[in-house]
Amino acid sequence: MNKIDNNKKYDDPLMDRVAGKGPLANEPGNRKSEAAKSYWGTVVGIVFTIALVVLGYYLYLSQEQLKSLSNRLESSQDQLGTVTNQLKSSESRIDELQTGLSESESQIDSQEEQLTRYQSLYTNLRTNQAVQRKELAAMSIRKADQAEVGALKNELNQTAAGLKEDVSVVSSRIDQTDGNLSKLQKVADSNRAGISSNSDSLTSLRSTVDGNTKEINGVKRSLDRDYYNFELQRGAGSTEVFNIALSLKNTNLKRQRYHVEIITNGRKINKKRVNVNEPIFFYTEGVKKPYEILVSRIGKKFVAGYLSVPKP
Repeated sequence: MNKIDNNKKYDDPLMDRVAGKGPLANEPGNRKSEAAKSYWGTVVGIVFTIALVVLGYYLYLSQEQLKSLSNRLESSQDQLGTVTNQLKSSESRIDELQTGLSESESQIDSQEEQLTRYQSLYTNLRTNQAVQRKELAAMSIRKADQAEVGALKNELNQTAAGLKEDVSVVSSRIDQTDGNLSKLQKVADSNRAGISSNSDSLTSLRSTVDGNTKEINGVKRSLDRDYYNFELQRGAGSTEVFNIALSLKNTNLKRQRYHVEIITNGRKINKKRVNVNEPIFFYTEGVKKPYEILVSRIGKKFVAGYLSVPKP
């Protein structure tokens, strides 16, 4: 009995295989299982490699786009600095012209006052001359002495000659004052024209600054968002873009309009008669900033554009 038990403890492997106890009996199944595992492992490796290559390519494109946007931002900031300096220079020039205009207007007021004073003096001289003539006529009637009348006439003539000289001087000063007023008026008109021209330049510069500011804001906004390009076919059902679904319902090639259905968070948003390059803004659950859809190309049965998503 002991010998028989010892023989049972040391079974022959070849006998076990023949008897169906060893791995020889299951060898075809094991080969199929190992071949299947090797096949799927190869497939998974290939898919993983392709995914890594695609991810690397998109990462490279994103870095290039970021570099381009950064360069545009720096260029816009330099241009904004130049325009700001030009704006300050124009404002300084306008201040100088306004100061010159104020001085010219003050000089015009002074010359006008002087002209009024000369005109008053001229009027007084004419009045005095008329009074003296009346007195001479009265004296010629009252006095019979011709000599005295002659003396009075000589005196009157001398006075009239003096008055004529004074009137001539006053007239000359009036003409000179008129000339000065004309010159000052021309200077004032020139200053006003300069101010108007600089005001137009200032308006143009401000428009340029506003345009650059909008462009800089657009560049900054593009740095804060991710962009996903898409192309939708009419009648092709829903197309998943990022975490939403888009479905093209209709297109109008002549009017460049389209009708799209947006599916997000289990709800549908229908946008009808949307024009090309017209942004569509909508909110999704858990995101404070809006998503943006913009179609830049409309065909007979398709549209193409991008989805803009705020970065977390």
